[in-house]
Amino acid sequence: MVDLVKDFTDGSKVPKLVPKFDYSGGISSYLLLGLHVTSFKCGDVSNGVSSQHTLVDGTSALHFINSWADTARGMCPTIAPVLDPSFLRARDPPIPKFRHVEFESSPSLKTVSDPESPRPYIYTI
Repeated sequence: MVDLVKDFTDGSKVPKLVPKFDYSGGISSYLLLGLHVTSFKCGDVSNGVSSQHTLVDGTSALHFINSWADTARGMCPTIAPVLDPSFLRARDPPIPKFRHVEFESSPSLKTVSDPESPRPYIYTI
């Protein structure tokens, strides 16, 4: 195993394999995804991926990289991509699948008092 990783002890070369984002132009110019393919003299290839952390979570990033690798090998991705955006469209009316406080009715500010409870007396002097 040491023979396989001995060439990777110098970590200073790794940043050159991954695209860098320039954040100096403000949020409207931020890149969401950066891909960098490096071909080595020996014939090997490195795929470098950088993404905004708000764009993907770990599971979806790993799925993307694995699907990209499968496609590069000429294989079909394990899970076929869905190219139909209609499943993202909101339903009208909304049909929540779990509890959302924004869809619950607000508590009433006016309550009916119990007829048997004593009525408060207010005196003004």
